[in-house]
Amino acid sequence: MLTTSSQFSRLQKTFILHRQNLQMILQKYRVIALAIIGIVLVLSVGAYFFQTRFATSVAESPNKEQTTHNLRALAKLYGYVRYFHPSDEAAGVDWDRFLLYAIDSVKNARNHTELQKALEGVFKPIAPTIRIVSVQNISESLANDKKFTVPPALVPFYPKRVAWQYSGLNTIPTADGIYKSIRTDRAIQVRSTFGVIFQEVNAEKYRGKEIRLTGALKKILRDSTDIAKLRLRVLTPTKAIDWDTAAVTNQHRISDTAWHSYEISGVIDTNARTIMIGASLKGFGSLSVDNMRLFVRALGEREWKRVELTNADFEQGVDSSITQWTKSNWSFRYALARENSYNGSQYLRISKDHPGTSGRLFSAMPDTGECISKIIYQDGQNTLRCIVPLVLPAHDSSTYSPKFTRDYNAAKGIASYNAALKQLIKPTTDADVCIRYANVIMVWNIFQHFYPYFDVVKVDWEAELTKALERVKPYAGTEDFITSVNLMVAAAHDGHAAFGFASEKNGALGYAATIGFPSFSALEIDSNVVVVASLDNNLRPGDIIVSIDGKKSAERMNELKRTISGTPQVKSIRALTQFAQGKRGSIAYLSIKRGGKSETEFVNVYRSSPTPLMADGFRHETIDKVADNVYYVDLNSVARQELENSLPALASAKGVILDMRRYPRDHITSFIAHLIDKPVQSQRWNVPLTLYPDQERTVGYDTSGRWDIAPKAPRLQGKIVFLTGGNAISYAESVMGIIEHYKLAEIVGEATAGTNGSANKCTLPGGFMISWTGMKVLKHDGSQHHLVGIQPTVVAKRTIQGIAEGKDEVFEKALSLIHSSK
Repeated sequence: MLTTSSQFSRLQKTFILHRQNLQMILQKYRVIALAIIGIVLVLSVGAYFFQTRFATSVAESPNKEQTTHNLRALAKLYGYVRYFHPSDEAAGVDWDRFLLYAIDSVKNARNHTELQKALEGVFKPIAPTIRIVSVQNISESLANDKKFTVPPALVPFYPKRVAWQYSGLNTIPTADGIYKSIRTDRAIQVRSTFGVIFQEVNAEKYRGKEIRLTGALKKILRDSTDIAKLRLRVLTPTKAIDWDTAAVTNQHRISDTAWHSYEISGVIDTNARTIMIGASLKGFGSLSVDNMRLFVRALGEREWKRVELTNADFEQGVDSSITQWTKSNWSFRYALARENSYNGSQYLRISKDHPGTSGRLFSAMPDTGECISKIIYQDGQNTLRCIVPLVLPAHDSSTYSPKFTRDYNAAKGIASYNAALKQLIKPTTDADVCIRYANVIMVWNIFQHFYPYFDVVKVDWEAELTKALERVKPYAGTEDFITSVNLMVAAAHDGHAAFGFASEKNGALGYAATIGFPSFSALEIDSNVVVVASLDNNLRPGDIIVSIDGKKSAERMNELKRTISGTPQVKSIRALTQFAQGKRGSIAYLSIKRGGKSETEFVNVYRSSPTPLMADGFRHETIDKVADNVYYVDLNSVARQELENSLPALASAKGVILDMRRYPRDHITSFIAHLIDKPVQSQRWNVPLTLYPDQERTVGYDTSGRWDIAPKAPRLQGKIVFLTGGNAISYAESVMGIIEHYKLAEIVGEATAGTNGSANKCTLPGGFMISWTGMKVLKHDGSQHHLVGIQPTVVAKRTIQGIAEGKDEVFEKALSLIHSSK
């Protein structure tokens, strides 16, 4: 319930009195005061919270329209403070609990005056330097809107400048990956990961023999927790043997900043398929690598025989294009260097800066004292504007705050505040209206500030916030709530975007346990739902499903598509996976048309499977000789070793059909090396570098993650045809983008999904999660890929008749192209 104006006034006066008393105490008893402040802060937050959340007010509640206005204002201010205000207090607050507290404190304000006071009461403890002002004219310019200053006498005590910098959005502060978020000049803790470069050797000739890997390395590590290693791995069908972790000694751990030669040795398993050699850096700093050598010898022999490696001295390639070596983990930099090489003219350097060391992700910064001034509320004549500093002065202990918070350690203050929130805010079920509002607010802000495709997706995103808030119903079922949020997400047209249960939460597991699917799969062809494969004898390939449980199939599909984000092809594919789902064990009542007949038949199928059937009805082996000297390869399922073993036959074939109609295996990138005679790159991957909210004035992009692929023998000499379609998304489109730009093959089928770039995700209160595309991917020539995808050079589609007859028309079109080639 809302506090009355008098209650709020008493709370404010009490809080001010506490502050004045504390200032006097601090002058004499600083140590004792630190403890008292923590207690008072907990009590103050608790008192305000209880009166806000639980006190009974005689005042009337606001109408629904006013509540929506209140929550819109909160949503906008929340985004500006959480993601762009750099105070230590805001950076340390428990944002999930804070938002639930804020929603309950703000939603019942009856007018803009009460709303202003409520917002100030909620945000001032964590963002003491922001201002919320009421202006009569929305065009009114406030003289000090754009500048934040500290008293001149205090400037020498705050030598650092703290601001938020984003390379994408990292939603897990300790995680380390493609997306990064930091406050400048503030130490942060991140989870260390490996940066690895490696090369593979077929192990067949060396099984049962001794193996030795040598290499020259030197390191510059940040501290003793970071590790640099020479790596030797042997892969068998059932296990991976790593000598870097199994060695008795630590001689392979690189511990010197000067060049030294290191080695690892072992015995190759008799079932070995692949030998992987390389080097890795865990953590931060840099590792230099040169002069890699691999040797083998039979057991009992004295002489080692050298195994030829390609570009073992790193003399081939320029900058980040490193011929014949595979890089993993894009958050590391891999580049060829020339100064002080061990042998020859250049060597490899793996490196990664620790954000806490440099203090910056990139050089651009807001101006000293720069603020944003944003309208967060309007109702006719009344307007609320927030003024939020983007840069704060700081010293090692804290960012600048007004005097009443400056005199004690900010970390202890926010710790007490979080302790109060933890005691007072205990999220219960997802049906809690505050949890539902919080999910809407958090999802909207992630897209508002970090979704990179609003330049090509034309949508009134602020209007979507209003509609999503109005759809929240506290007593609606969870599935209805998920649907309501996905209606907003669908407006972003992002094939990676979806709102639902976080997979690791019990809610997701419990919900999934109730859902069942019949054992058939389908395609949408000319607005018909057509069975392509079935494990149920009541259905056959080619059957047209006219209705399900009394509802026309077209109506059912349209209902589902409304809540699915992405291109039409993505919407169709994902709607089909949900088309026949229902309660596990229940019966789906279908009306169908079969064999071109106009009469309708009725069949029943049981929803007995926990997952939808994903079969596409194709009858191809993973690698299949489909005609004289013509091969088919299913890139979606082929194992690495199976593909490598087939390379000699594929290289000499008249033609090869490569199926990329689904998501490929992760080793398919290296297969491209056998299709080229000069180095190639992937599409342009652009991670936005962000300083300002609302995606204003993007300062640039991080483009360091592009693939560089060098030619590798043997090269396929025959006619190459790729099959693709709407199921090819993200990584599949990166592969297909190379094929398209460099014209390496015919592309047969339909457009790909039109969604590329690494998906990001964030867990939300109540056990929910949102995913979205976190980077902008452009075609090689800089043109739009999003919603466009990779277009076929030869269009081919499956037909109802072809499915009924067991044909794969897309494959057959590819085969005809090979037969017609000279």
